[in-house]
Amino acid sequence: MYKPKRKVRTCVDCGCECRSTWFRKPIEDTRCLSCSNKGSRHPNWKGGKKMQSGYVLIHQPDRPNSDANGYIKRSHLVWETANDRYIQSGEIIHHVDGCRDNDVIENLRLMTPSEHGSLHMAGKTGENHPNYKHGKYVGKYAKYKKNP
Repeated sequence: MYKPKRKVRTCVDCGCECRSTWFRKPIEDTRCLSCSNKGSRHPNWKGGKKMQSGYVLIHQPDRPNSDANGYIKRSHLVWETANDRYIQSGEIIHHVDGCRDNDVIENLRLMTPSEHGSLHMAGKTGENHPNYKHGKYVGKYAKYKKNP
């Protein structure tokens, strides 16, 4: 039985050997199967944008604050571009109107975590506190508190 001879080319992205009986693309565009479906070459690529917990994430793996998958919040990009510096650890971007996908620079404010927590907890004391329900405190350690 006749078996066609396999051709060997090198992947331009990772350098591994690609073996096939035929190649549709020229030598300079040869990619292995795993590299040919990455990023913008993947059939489900949506332009590097996705939503997560109400935030718009942008694919920019070269940014210092990007996550393990290379995504960064669009609000961080807008603020960093407007202020010509990166957001440091211990700094939070607050959306003034509370809408997480409204990333207009006028809606973004840089805060420390303590300022941010104080802002969100302002006016939430006593019965307005999120852990106060049905006339009693139901927080994380409520079962250890002594009731008067």
